[in-house]
Amino acid sequence: MPLDSLQPESKKSEGVKPVGATGQAEGDSLSDKVMRELDLLAGAGSGFVQEAKRAVENPGETSLKVAGSAAFGFGLAVVTRKPGMIGLAAKSFGLAGGVAFGAEVVSHAADVSQAVRSSWQSDAQQAANKKIVGSSAGAFLFDTTLMGVAGSAGAVGSRSYFVRQANAKVEIPLVTVGEEAAIGNKLTLPKHSELARLYSSVSGKVGRVETLALNNDGLSGKFGTAFAIGKDGRMVTNQHVVKDALEVTVFDRFGRAHKADVVKANDFEDLALLQLKDAKAAAHFDGIPIGGSGVVKDNIGGEVLYTVGFPNGWQKPFLSPGATIKAPRVDPLNMRIGMHAENGNSGGPILDAKGHLVGVLKQGDRSNHDITLMTPAERVTAMISDAKSAYKPVSPISPVVTKQRYDIADGEAAAKNIEKIFPLEKRVDGTTEFFHSKITRVLMPSKTNIQELMLRSQYQPHSRSIVVEPLALDGKALAADMVWPGTKIPINSGKLTLSFDRNQVPTSMEAINDPKMFLRRAFDHKSTGNYLAGLEPSTRPATFTAQVKKSMAHVIEWLDGNKQIH
Repeated sequence: MPLDSLQPESKKSEGVKPVGATGQAEGDSLSDKVMRELDLLAGAGSGFVQEAKRAVENPGETSLKVAGSAAFGFGLAVVTRKPGMIGLAAKSFGLAGGVAFGAEVVSHAADVSQAVRSSWQSDAQQAANKKIVGSSAGAFLFDTTLMGVAGSAGAVGSRSYFVRQANAKVEIPLVTVGEEAAIGNKLTLPKHSELARLYSSVSGKVGRVETLALNNDGLSGKFGTAFAIGKDGRMVTNQHVVKDALEVTVFDRFGRAHKADVVKANDFEDLALLQLKDAKAAAHFDGIPIGGSGVVKDNIGGEVLYTVGFPNGWQKPFLSPGATIKAPRVDPLNMRIGMHAENGNSGGPILDAKGHLVGVLKQGDRSNHDITLMTPAERVTAMISDAKSAYKPVSPISPVVTKQRYDIADGEAAAKNIEKIFPLEKRVDGTTEFFHSKITRVLMPSKTNIQELMLRSQYQPHSRSIVVEPLALDGKALAADMVWPGTKIPINSGKLTLSFDRNQVPTSMEAINDPKMFLRRAFDHKSTGNYLAGLEPSTRPATFTAQVKKSMAHVIEWLDGNKQIH
């Protein structure tokens, strides 16, 4: 006898409802089952809303999801446009991400499907099934929507960026045959055109050279162009640009000033090799690859040539197009090309269409202003080889012994003082023939004699400052053993910096290793308005010893003065 026949009649009706031939539980109508499924869908919506509330309550986590998805979409869109291994790796990464997302979809779909089948068959697990659908499908849909929108926005932004870049234009300062360099001479090209790319690349490889030189005619300032030949701070220019130089400064295209030494100079070839003093400065210049002058020697006219330099002292690099000519009158050191060059282009690179060095611009042909002379690139290679061991490192900088700070209370008076040295209009617009350095001669008395100290004031546009440093003593370059009178502090360690705000108004002035306060006299003029030169320091020398020595010097001077009176 079956066991269930022994159960009371009341018990037989309880338990799982028997399933009929259609697979539906007896006692549940179709509408009951449909309502349970709709209730499950409501659970998904409820889970979506709950996840949205949680996102609002946790803005940090939500922001991270949005930012990460947007960055991922943007980055993936960017790198997939690149050819080669980078693009292939990005596409593979995107495919792997898609597969992982698909796997997660399958996992969530399996959970939801099981809950749907369970609820269709019975309402016993309806609450648990509804919770599963809410936490799985609802949360998943919200995160997918949130991060999908953010990622799509990033990808769209990337596309918009590329469209703008493709349509971007660039204005290139231009010097053409028969015309002079002027602020209005410009060539407008698509940013990614070959010529625009060439100009942009070479602009980061050339610098504006300024030299202060002493010769029989006195002190003179000269400017030209130099170009880097590597990433070690070596640069090439003409020898006549740096001849008799007391100081050489190379300004990059952003106005940063870099001091340089002349490593080797050859008057016969009119070439000079420079070495930037600061090793970090080399990072601001990329090297020009050295090709050869074969394109000129082949005696074929019309081959495209270019130079990028600083004609007439403009502070921005100009592009000068040119070409090879027939009968270039080739000799070992001078080659003629069709190109218009001006004062300031001297020392600039002559380049082929690929940006390789063909030669060094020497000077214009005096008989024909549309013809330029160049030194062949092979001579640059030979000079570099000869000068491998010619450079001697600069001795370490002396430590700071004294420091004075000057408070500028009257910015307007200080600005008027500077206007006499560096006119504001020329400072801010890169006007032609603007020279960054000015010289002031001051008398420096000592117990034995009176010497003439030469101070150099240099305007540095990138840092918005004027730097004053000693340059020469009695017409000779400063030696390391020359010290300020009555001290052991080297004169060449002195430095004064005057800083400006964005409106070009002086805001602060500080000097180091200037115990006699001579450097501020760079702002002294015969005319009125010597506001900066008359400022008194607001801070005392940096060391106690220096203060004591200064006080003793004042006492000695006072005693000497009383002796003379009596």
